[in-house]
Amino acid sequence: MELPRPRPTVSAPDRPSGPGIAARPVQWAIAFVVGILAALVGGRVFRAAEPRPTDRDRVVIVSTIDLNQAAKTELLQLPGVGESLADAILAARDRLGGFRSVDDLRQVKGIGPARFETIRPFLRIDSTSVPISVPIYVANKPAPSSSPKPATIAARKAPPASPIDVNRATAEELQQLPGVGPVLSQRIVAAREKAPFKSVDELRRVSGIGAKTLEKLRPVVTVGAADDTSQ
Repeated sequence: MELPRPRPTVSAPDRPSGPGIAARPVQWAIAFVVGILAALVGGRVFRAAEPRPTDRDRVVIVSTIDLNQAAKTELLQLPGVGESLADAILAARDRLGGFRSVDDLRQVKGIGPARFETIRPFLRIDSTSVPISVPIYVANKPAPSSSPKPATIAARKAPPASPIDVNRATAEELQQLPGVGPVLSQRIVAAREKAPFKSVDELRRVSGIGAKTLEKLRPVVTVGAADDTSQ
């Protein structure tokens, strides 16, 4: 009796193997990373080559502009003129009531000799936009009176020929004294009615007679017939 023969085993097909096959995923990954980097660098270079918005939007000036009539948008077309400088030009124009010449632009803060020479060829001043100086007539004020004030009269009047007795002189006679007017003479009379002056120094009791006024009065007053002017 024959034993059954074993069935031959079919082995799985051999898969290719080797160092080249194992390195392929690494190469793909490197190629993928290199591609991303190339895309990023290329996009950056492309953006850098694009014109800036300010350069792209700037309009080339084909004719000059009137400095007294130009709007802010027109001033921004000038080379080297930005927002702040355009505002400064407009403010100076309002302050001056208009520019009389292009050279007046030198008064604007931020416009130096170099920048002025750069923008000068693009500017003009039309004769119709030049401010006109209108004379302002002011009503003539009345001339001050040539007659001096009472105090001035008192200061300039000549001293009396002889000393005046402040205890006996009338108010009109007291007004002959230097620095004494109608008001001060009445004060002297009122003070002596309360108490006669015993010496020239007692004139300090009168309101309005200070040390300087007393020194002016001392040589030309007396306080009684028996007193002398040295008192």
